[in-house]
Amino acid sequence: MNKKASMGVMVGIIIFVMIIGLIVTSLIIAKQKGYFIKKEIKPEPTLKLHFMARDLETLESIDSTYILDYTNNSKSIVLSKGNLSKDVWKEVDVPIKIIHVYSWSKDHYLVKASKEFIQSEIQKNKSNFYIDMPKIGKLNVKHTGDLKNNLNQIKLNITSDNWFKKTSLAFSWTAGIVNVWIDGGENIICEKGNWINYSYDATTKTYTYFENNYYKCDERLERCESVELNKCKPFNTLMPLRFQGTYDSVVYLGKTISPGESIEVILNVKTLGVNALDELKITIYDQDRRWNPNEQMFTYMSELNGVNIGSPDLTYVIK
Repeated sequence: MNKKASMGVMVGIIIFVMIIGLIVTSLIIAKQKGYFIKKEIKPEPTLKLHFMARDLETLESIDSTYILDYTNNSKSIVLSKGNLSKDVWKEVDVPIKIIHVYSWSKDHYLVKASKEFIQSEIQKNKSNFYIDMPKIGKLNVKHTGDLKNNLNQIKLNITSDNWFKKTSLAFSWTAGIVNVWIDGGENIICEKGNWINYSYDATTKTYTYFENNYYKCDERLERCESVELNKCKPFNTLMPLRFQGTYDSVVYLGKTISPGESIEVILNVKTLGVNALDELKITIYDQDRRWNPNEQMFTYMSELNGVNIGSPDLTYVIK
């Protein structure tokens, strides 16, 4: 028994020594072939991007706030953010990829400007880039019609000297008025085709489908509860916090007014025993984009933390 045990121990020792030898040999071979040599990671090539914000119409430079980023593996990488000063180029070292700059100010709507570098810029290691921003407009309002009957039509004519984005109306009325509504106001019409929930990249021949009920008409993006061809039914318009308690209803027109353009809105007003003290107050407001942490993207809104953004509210009263 002792001899057999001794033989077993010897065999075990021999096998253990052979395994150790194989491991050492493998490590030596791996080292000789360079498997353990740390490969040098070359830094990503960059160039100097100089950018400045300016007015879309006059091309005069302006002050603004900005965020600069690019997309890497479907993730947004923020490279720089802060303020842009009038007549001063901002310089940032950026990777040679498609760069996006979001820029906004109290007098101009937020824009997303994208920059793809050409070969001559890469060779010079320098690129100059302008962000053209639409100026927020001031409105002029007129109307025809009155409140004499039980059912009345009021025609509003709204004109803007500059841009006025995603127009909405808030209504407040006195006791003699029962209700105010717009025919077909529950739908936003796409004048250039049908609403679609995807974008198409002709270069890669790929479709990207939108999330969170967003639909596209030309360059317009809206959030629709349902879509029927060129008709988008938006989700119920929420009363902005600054109007709650003092206004009766709101309606979203889904229209952007361009400089010098006029739009006509027909209001249906139902009354009951109106007198000289009754009035319909109409406040016209817009929307601008700001960062939405819930959706992790820039979305349109009329206020931020209860404070109006975009154009100052304009109130028009019909007695």
